[in-house]
Amino acid sequence: MLGKGFYNTVGDRRVHGVNADRPLRLILQAHLTFADGSEAVIVTDDSWRTTVGPITHSAILAGEDYDARRRPAGWDRPGFDDSRWDRAAERDGPGGVLTAAFGHR
Repeated sequence: MLGKGFYNTVGDRRVHGVNADRPLRLILQAHLTFADGSEAVIVTDDSWRTTVGPITHSAILAGEDYDARRRPAGWDRPGFDDSRWDRAAERDGPGGVLTAAFGHR
């Protein structure tokens, strides 16, 4: 699930952060190393699917509104049929230099 955070706060309970009237975007390249030593790389591309979810409002300072009735049953389980969902659209990046963030466990 993708939330706004400081992004596009026009019309929010509090106005803060970036005021941009455009859809949310995600850029991801995750390198995973598993306990058995195997590795996987996950990247965002047009194979991803998207749909409206249960979060109806989110903002870094104003909290989140969640309507559980809008949560697609089983979306987080193997074998879920997302064929009715839209394909994610690939877009040009915002420019600048993308810097990796590292997480260790």
